[in-house]
Amino acid sequence: TLMMASCGSIAYVSPDVLNGKGYTNKCDLWSLGVIVWMLLTGYPPFHGDEKVMMSKIKAGQADWSHKSRWKPVSEDAVDFLKCLLNKDPSKRPRAQEALKHKWLTNCAQEGVPVSLGRTALRSIERYASASKIRR
Repeated sequence: TLMMASCGSIAYVSPDVLNGKGYTNKCDLWSLGVIVWMLLTGYPPFHGDEKVMMSKIKAGQADWSHKSRWKPVSEDAVDFLKCLLNKDPSKRPRAQEALKHKWLTNCAQEGVPVSLGRTALRSIERYASASKIRR
């Protein structure tokens, strides 16, 4: 079912919501990608004023340029983000598919330690303590 109402905070909204042609619940997977990105790096994937952000989001131009932010992040986590932040919703996974991604399944296996860098831990703490409006 296609939804038509444009809603949501600009930093988290998907290109399919912004294009005004209708969208599905896959827009939520995009938003999840934005949140995971911020938790892993401490920064949003799209930045600038509202107009610039909208342009970057519509083009799917996340800011991958800061190599130091990605150094402690696994290849599987990066792949998970690239899947979620695919500007084409037909290529974005459904929630059930996302849950089966290698990054999540490896983290869920017993005996596999989950290693988060200091940046990720600080980001999670900041996100958890932020007001609901700010989140």
